[in-house]
Amino acid sequence: MLRFKARVARAKIEGEDTLLVKPQTFMNLSGQAVAPLARYYKVAPEDVIVVVDDADLPARCLRIRPNGGSGGHRGLQSIMDNMSNRGFPRLRVGIGRREKDKTLTRHVLSKFNADEYKAMQGVIDRAADAVMSILTSGINTAMNEFNGQVED
Repeated sequence: MLRFKARVARAKIEGEDTLLVKPQTFMNLSGQAVAPLARYYKVAPEDVIVVVDDADLPARCLRIRPNGGSGGHRGLQSIMDNMSNRGFPRLRVGIGRREKDKTLTRHVLSKFNADEYKAMQGVIDRAADAVMSILTSGINTAMNEFNGQVED
């Protein structure tokens, strides 16, 4: 459904209608996809879960928060600027920074090397489990279980 500048899938999770949304905008314009969808489907901000990569977190670290600032993340800032309320949960997935990458843009747009890719597969699985926990058990339970470094 590109009408909203996003790819959208519908699912039933624990009997609840759920939308999975992947913005098709530039990352720093994500709010142009997320906010109109939330308004159209009458989804309250606290029911929107945003998952972002975060170069300011160590690689393989997960951080769930019920709300807060953008921490300099332009995608989160765009969503905050476009939503009527900043109180949405977010899951940050740490990708760290490489010393050799001089710019943040170069780092986040580069591909993982073979070792990084293998390590991040487990992180992606754990992040998906964290989102399911938010949906089924609530944000506090998910924070207690998933915040921190993902082990091998």
